[in-house]
Order: sequence, then structure tokens, then C-alpha cells
Amino acid sequence: MVSSYKAKLNSRDPWWHVVGLIFGLLFVLMLMLARLYPPYLDRIDDVVEHLLTPLQTLTLIEPFLVITVLGSVTGVIVTALGAVYLLRRNRFTVLQLVLALGLAGVSMGIAKNFVERVRPNVLEWVNPLSSYSFPSGHATLSTVLYGFFAVCLYRRVRNPALRFISVAACILIIFLVCLSRLVLNYHYATDVTAGVFLGIFWLAVVFMLPKRRL
Repeated sequence: MVSSYKAKLNSRDPWWHVVGLIFGLLFVLMLMLARLYPPYLDRIDDVVEHLLTPLQTLTLIEPFLVITVLGSVTGVIVTALGAVYLLRRNRFTVLQLVLALGLAGVSMGIAKNFVERVRPNVLEWVNPLSSYSFPSGHATLSTVLYGFFAVCLYRRVRNPALRFISVAACILIIFLVCLSRLVLNYHYATDVTAGVFLGIFWLAVVFMLPKRRL
């Protein structure tokens, strides 16, 4: 009886196991390439950098200076605290969110120090950063936070149109934060891609946890 109940809990959204495996392996692959064979990633980055050059003007980067705050540590913490307050009655969901952000933050820091990739040359209008570039912290944390919101909204919003708009808005925020890191020249394209992969991996991990009453 108990074993069948546990099996039922663990079988909830079983496709998260597949998502976690795929994006975990993709991140590890990019991590190894960044550490051992950086020229492979440089080729991709050069192409994307060339495509984004027309956007790197003072007028166009000003909105991205605002957007990028949504994925900053401060922006993520403030938004997450608001979410924790709203979700305070659902302790398990709060636990999932805190775990995802915490694990993503720790693993991101370890990966940065493992690869030690230097950031691109900063634009003349923005302040330079001294931390390592790979993977993008903004991409990682925004993927976890707003991706978490997207999954929760998809599960809880009943109206199909409202559900689509809510999920699309979360995905759009992630995309714009990632784009802002490229336009502002704080990261290479592969830094951002790896950050998204890492974020999705940790989302999958916390959503694989069997639901329990806390």
C-alpha cells in the first residue's frame, strides 16, 4: 500500500526525468567544450556577435539595461521573495523554488571557476564586470525563476487563453534577459545558452521531487 503510494507520487510528470537528463547532458557537454576546446564555442559566438552588432547602440541598449535587472541577483531575490510570500500556504512549492534557485546558484559558481572564461570586451557605455563569463548567471537564474513561474501557471490557470499568455510572458522575460546579456556584451552566446541549459536542468530536478505535505 505504502510502496504503491510512493510510486504514484514519483510517477507525477515523469517526462521531467527526460528533460533533466537531456539538458543535464547538454550542459555538461558545453562545460567540457568551454574548458577543453574553447575554439569550438568561439566559432558560434563570433557568428552571433556579428548578428547583434547593429543593436549595440546607445539608444538601443538603454532598455536592455533595465531588462537585465530582472535576471540579476537582486532582481531574482526580490521577485522570489514576493513569490514565496504569495505561495506561503503551499510550503512544498516554496521549497521547490528555493531549492532550484539555491542549487542553480551554487552549481553556476562552481562552473564559472572551473572554466574561468574571460568576458567579452565591454561596451563603452556600460560598466565592466570582473567575474567569469561561463555560464551566464542571469540566464541561469532567470530560467529557473521565470521558468518555475511558467510551470506553476501552466498547471494552475484553467482558462486556455490566459494560460497561454501567462506562460508566454514568462518565456519572453527569460528570452529578453538572455538577449540583454548579449546586447550589453556581458556574455558570449554560448555562456547564455549554457545558463539556460543549467537552469532547465535544475527545474527538472525539483519538479521530479515527490510531492509531500510539509
